[in-house]
Amino acid sequence: AAKAAGGAAAIGSAPGSIVPPLSSVTTPFQDKLHAVLDEIIDLDMSGPFQEAVNPEDFPDYLDYVTTPMDLSTVQSKLAAGDYEGSFDAFAEDVRLVWRNCMSYNAENSLISQHAQQLSQMFEGLLAKVPR
Repeated sequence: AAKAAGGAAAIGSAPGSIVPPLSSVTTPFQDKLHAVLDEIIDLDMSGPFQEAVNPEDFPDYLDYVTTPMDLSTVQSKLAAGDYEGSFDAFAEDVRLVWRNCMSYNAENSLISQHAQQLSQMFEGLLAKVPR
């Protein structure tokens, strides 16, 4: 069995299991934001935005983007409770994903067009979330 502090077995844990952290329990606030983010992530065109840009693949990226952000980072921060009670911080991080893309890529490039479309979809979904 998993051991808690002091050597006591963790309650409800099977031998070899990992007890989920308390942060895995979500709040209604987090659930609403997760629903918005999941809807964006489920879209095929969101693929390039789901992981951090690798500076080895794009060596000049950090010349254009001072604060990198991607959807998996937003997802991790949301799961960790970093946005709890801060609708605006969540929205700003997602918007930063799109801004970074448009700062680095040509305005008429396909990826910038996708960023613009995803931004519009995100804003539409976000507008429906009660605050």
